[in-house]
Amino acid sequence: MNAVSFLSIPAGIVPEQEALVCEGARFTYAETWARVRRLASALASLGVGHGTRVAALHVNSHRYVEAYYATALLGGVFIPLNYRAKPPELEHMLATGGPRVLLAGERYLELVESVKSKPPVLIAFDRPARG
Repeated sequence: MNAVSFLSIPAGIVPEQEALVCEGARFTYAETWARVRRLASALASLGVGHGTRVAALHVNSHRYVEAYYATALLGGVFIPLNYRAKPPELEHMLATGGPRVLLAGERYLELVESVKSKPPVLIAFDRPARG
């Protein structure tokens, strides 16, 4: 059993049971599992796989939970970043963590742009996907 099992097993047994409630949004286990698999597919297309580091800079939300499980599903390493970090602190976290992908809330994009150690791929949590 691994961390992903805490989502995949209930999605198979009680798919319509509520799994996440966040800021008025409600998601069942089936919906959450589908969203996680979709994000995992997108991350895999960016080269995320076993051992790949994926960082997240966002407040607690359903997107954050989905990012954690999507990374775990691919065998990646999830790096939670402090959303209250100042530019020098974020610079240090990114330089030390070395993520290939950074998932960031839109309100943190300016902060991310202010640091030198940006990962190769930056994805905004709050923006619709292109394509």
